[in-house]
Amino acid sequence: MFRTRAGLVVAGTRSWLPLVVAAALGGLGCETSTGLDSDREHLIQTESLEYEFQPDWIGLRVEIPYVFTNRTGRQVYLVNCNGAFALHLEREDNGSWRAAWAPVIEDCLSPPIVIPRNTTFVDTLRVWGAPPGSNAGPQFDVEDPSGLYRIVWDDALSSFQDDSYPFGPQIPLDARISNRFTIRR
Repeated sequence: MFRTRAGLVVAGTRSWLPLVVAAALGGLGCETSTGLDSDREHLIQTESLEYEFQPDWIGLRVEIPYVFTNRTGRQVYLVNCNGAFALHLEREDNGSWRAAWAPVIEDCLSPPIVIPRNTTFVDTLRVWGAPPGSNAGPQFDVEDPSGLYRIVWDDALSSFQDDSYPFGPQIPLDARISNRFTIRR
């Protein structure tokens, strides 16, 4: 195991012990007034179903703790650069999902983050975004980004080979998306 700037990461080591996250995420199974608890089957689960943007001097920020439980039946490989891996937030817009925010990540290739099957990966997505059209980035796609969201992993692979891009086949989209959750301003 090693830590990245984003949180606890699983490395493919012989001494891997599964993380116990039930206590930390005890509220996931609870019914809420939003009706979003029906998303419990997703492999990526956020700690809460509701978050609030916090304004700063130019943009908005929010931290979203989440857990990925690898029930894919095989190892999952996250393509990364010094521990930062590609993901983005999608917001629901009239019944369809639309890319709303993505982090800026350096362009390098580190050894993949390996998540063994039947284990968990615990992380926190730290979102900061500037208004669209500003001279700062990353930017949100709209002025008021409040809405219904999901996390999407971009380069989560079922095998990894570093000699050519793409580095391997993606795991299915339904294994790379989180439950739905709201973020309000």
